[in-house]
Amino acid sequence: MKNLENALVTDTRTARDMQQWLTANCDLDDRATTRFSELHADWLTWSAANDCFASSARCLSLALGHLGLQRCVVSSGNARAYRGISLKIGGAK
Repeated sequence: MKNLENALVTDTRTARDMQQWLTANCDLDDRATTRFSELHADWLTWSAANDCFASSARCLSLALGHLGLQRCVVSSGNARAYRGISLKIGGAK
């Protein structure tokens, strides 16, 4: 996994928090597609539960792009999504 601390999308502490969230709650899988609203909601819940600053949706989106994940649109409802990532069952802990 790329190091988010090298990304110019957020401060170092938030980058570390995002990496912890990704490790704890996400799987990187080329076949997976997950709605951005689900990813962001899980990030916000995890941040609150772990006493971390929850960055904006834009910051999360930029970080996911830095990791090489592709933005896409889910045909059902034209919802924004990311290809290459899924939430682990149970998530947001």
